[in-house]
Amino acid sequence: MPLLQEPKKLTWYSSIWMRLVLALLQKQAHPVRFIKSPDPHSVGDADLGRVLCAGQFQMTGFEASFRKEHFWEISTESDHVHFHLHSFEWLDNLASFGTDEAANLSIHLQGDWIKDFSHSDPKVWNLRLTALRLIRWINHAELIGLVNSSNTNERRLVSLDMHRLFLERYWKGSRNRFDRMISLTALLCSGLFLEGEFDQEILFENLVQELENISSDLDVSPDRNPETLLETLTMLSWIFRACNACDVFIPDYLNRFAEKIGQILRGLRHANGDLVRFHGGAKGTAGRLDGALAHTGARAEGSAEDTLGYARLSSGSTTIVLDAQPPNTGPNSGMAHASTNAIEMNSGWQPIIVSNGTGYLFGEDHHFASRQSNAHSTLILEDQSSASFLRGQNQVLVEKGPINTPFQRSRAIDGSRIQSAHDGYIQSYGLMHARTLDLSVDGATFVCTDMLVAQSETEIANFERAKSELGRALKSEVRIQIHPDIQVELDPLQGAVNLTLPNSVQWQLSHDGSATLSISSSLYYQQNLPLPRRTQQIILAKLVNKPVSQVSWSLVKSVATS
Repeated sequence: MPLLQEPKKLTWYSSIWMRLVLALLQKQAHPVRFIKSPDPHSVGDADLGRVLCAGQFQMTGFEASFRKEHFWEISTESDHVHFHLHSFEWLDNLASFGTDEAANLSIHLQGDWIKDFSHSDPKVWNLRLTALRLIRWINHAELIGLVNSSNTNERRLVSLDMHRLFLERYWKGSRNRFDRMISLTALLCSGLFLEGEFDQEILFENLVQELENISSDLDVSPDRNPETLLETLTMLSWIFRACNACDVFIPDYLNRFAEKIGQILRGLRHANGDLVRFHGGAKGTAGRLDGALAHTGARAEGSAEDTLGYARLSSGSTTIVLDAQPPNTGPNSGMAHASTNAIEMNSGWQPIIVSNGTGYLFGEDHHFASRQSNAHSTLILEDQSSASFLRGQNQVLVEKGPINTPFQRSRAIDGSRIQSAHDGYIQSYGLMHARTLDLSVDGATFVCTDMLVAQSETEIANFERAKSELGRALKSEVRIQIHPDIQVELDPLQGAVNLTLPNSVQWQLSHDGSATLSISSSLYYQQNLPLPRRTQQIILAKLVNKPVSQVSWSLVKSVATS
């Protein structure tokens, strides 16, 4: 996944230096054995494990057939394929599948990796890859035959120590805080489960320092990607489970930090446990968030309704999450989306209104398209995004986004209300987009009012200038992206759209008659699939000829299916 990847490219000088380092570590490493047998901690996808056993390597945006003896010949021209392979992320999937066939394949592939890469390929030895690989080898030690098994030969145990030595010597030199945190997590887990010298107190002190640095940014996340926080909590869960298994006291600060992250993540997920899919994040591997919350003991009461720039409405079995702040700009905006005022909505376990998600792993064109406003469920003016993009040295960054984003939470007549706005269109068109969301107490009725308004004399003048330059009224579209599992049927007589969920529950989308309703094709970027899914979007189009214009639309759950 993108948030944990880093480039694998090396200069000729660093490549030679790394080969010398590996040769030295190989001489110094010795076979290490497990003091205690760990339980598997990593959460994977059993379906992908089954596919892997059948000779098909599949991940988000990529797939390849292979024979067992040629697995490590799978093309790694793509950085994210290289990362997935050499961090052993696929091992989580085999562990989730859990058959004897999966265990045998795991042992074979790990053995081949040690033979082919362990001492000779600098591209697979950076802090992040090394730490994640070591953690997974420890987590799945029984699966890959490292504990009490005749398959545990000396070379495999030496490689464990080589990983640990590499992290001990080089973790402090990284400028990336996630690299440092992951490295310390791996060192703590290896120290608890493997024989050898282990300064537990120093490692905990270093980890607490790294987490304190992260904690200062929790309320203003460097990327506003919820999945980044999930990965952080996942790392903590590995430490907590290792400590509990080995009867080691967990510092109070780690408990408090886990509770803080847990509260934030509860505010960023829907009723089915999926995270919102904004700013490069995906919904998260099924069970990973619940597992991390449970094993860190992060059971803080309630959730943060307004956090990281998102706002959450929840009633009955319905959850709605709004992106209420501008995207990041500058160096940290390579994954940022022009999604201000966009929403996602779930009915129980089923997503209804979605964003396209992140196209990062499906190629450069899909990545850029998924970041535009029209890939989200929000209002679009003149087919333009609410933020502008600029190509940087290695990536496309957000150059400028909305500045003024007023927000208010209040009670509605029969439920809860959120009001938000952004000025992303004021400079070009003189109009501010204001959005009001009302959710009934029972969660069966959701009403959204989208307003475009020019208030000051300057804004009205900009609006009139834009109309004059175009020679017509401005074109606005409210786009409502629908999840691909939903059956979408236009009802032209009622001017509405009927939505049927996989469980046969029905919702009806209707509007106030001021716009033209249509259905169009769209894309949905889903984790672990090699290609995007086809889906549909509902469009409410309206020409804006006056300084104030609005469209109201609603989703109502059918009484017969409530």
